[in-house]
Amino acid sequence: MISSSIELSHLKAFVSTAEHLHFRKAAEALGTTQPALSRKIKELEAYLDFPLFERSTRKVELLPQGNLLLQHSRKIFEQMEVAIEQCRNTAAGRAGLLRIGVVGAPVMNFIHKPLRRFQKTYPDYEIVLEEHSSTEIARRIATGSLQCGFYLSSVHQPGVKQKVVSRDTLAFALSRDHPFASRGTLRLEELHGQKILLFPRERNPVFYDQIVSRIPQLPPENLIEASSRQTAIMMAAAGLGIAVIAESIRHMCPEPVSCLSLEGPPLGPDIVMGWPKGKTNVLAAFIDKISD
Repeated sequence: MISSSIELSHLKAFVSTAEHLHFRKAAEALGTTQPALSRKIKELEAYLDFPLFERSTRKVELLPQGNLLLQHSRKIFEQMEVAIEQCRNTAAGRAGLLRIGVVGAPVMNFIHKPLRRFQKTYPDYEIVLEEHSSTEIARRIATGSLQCGFYLSSVHQPGVKQKVVSRDTLAFALSRDHPFASRGTLRLEELHGQKILLFPRERNPVFYDQIVSRIPQLPPENLIEASSRQTAIMMAAAGLGIAVIAESIRHMCPEPVSCLSLEGPPLGPDIVMGWPKGKTNVLAAFIDKISD
């Protein structure tokens, strides 16, 4: 009975016969009988509707189309071995797709080091970075569209486990002709009487209030909420106030702007790594790399 389709067993029989050019030796290499091998070859040729070998009582030779099929068959088996090994690594937590959410500049300053170390240890992982807001990152982790993420600790999402991995401390941006410009550091308490450029309170109310509470006798008219970090820096460059920024975005300050570090106890949002609760296999090694 002629098979209506070919299977891997047909290709295995063909490759062995093509490599040995001897039906008995090919059958022995496969651990089967010569009649069974011959039947597989006949079924394959019937399915293809063309011969693969030129047979005689003295020898077996590959025809040109047989030689071409041999090349493709070898590639098929090589690809299968690669696929099986990748699946085996994925099942063991050594490979897979890792989609990581990042909140921007605070994360970009440190994430490259653990990522390099992780990829060196687990080269079969495909890593994709996606930039979103902290709230969106936590939501996507909870829904499963991200395997993990790095975002501000002020965001909490049910079903997401968090671990503090870094902190983005405060800094200040001001025009170069400001009396404070020649200093290297500045205390929040020294902002008394100054125009303060700050992010909108709704973005991070807890952190916003922490900053404002450290500035004594701050009248509402001296507090200006800037729509973005870039806007705050541009306003500072124009002499419209002192922008409270983060150390991670000092590199964004143009030439007319001086950047000062925060003097005294560090103050800034914690950066957390979040991942789905109950997930351990794939992410465990990555979490360890962050902790080292």
